[in-house]
Amino acid sequence: SNPQGIALDVDSIYYSAFDSGEIIRAQRDLDATTSITVASGQTSPTSIALSKRNVYWIQSSAGATGGVYVADKLGGAATLFETIVSPYDLAVDSTHVYWVARDAGGVVQRRAIAGGAVETLASAQGSVYSLVLTSALAYWTVRAPSGGVPGAVRGVAK
Repeated sequence: SNPQGIALDVDSIYYSAFDSGEIIRAQRDLDATTSITVASGQTSPTSIALSKRNVYWIQSSAGATGGVYVADKLGGAATLFETIVSPYDLAVDSTHVYWVARDAGGVVQRRAIAGGAVETLASAQGSVYSLVLTSALAYWTVRAPSGGVPGAVRGVAK
């Protein structure tokens, strides 16, 4: 059903099923008989990331307001973690959920897993795409705009 995002932990593989609106957990050997639906009834889930206990994903429809959603890895109710306009990718570390969004000219933001205010790490980034984390930095890609200007890989301290 058109899988989009994918993430791994020690035991399982998690993926978002865009067309059916599900977040699925399966064994790493992809044995379909052991797959479970972690969350269902989602609208176009895409990028996915894991914390120790939870699975986070982006829900968006063609530039509309969407958000980051969260559910327990074992399944249960999906809840809205943060509303975001035009979210694109996300990553999680031990303390925060990070995302890139094309709202307001392209932003890199984060919010503590425990809650609190959204922090903007970078703004006016253009068409942001992929996001990865190290222990100290957040990196993201920016698509080249028209007119021969090159794209970029950028980073900022977390």
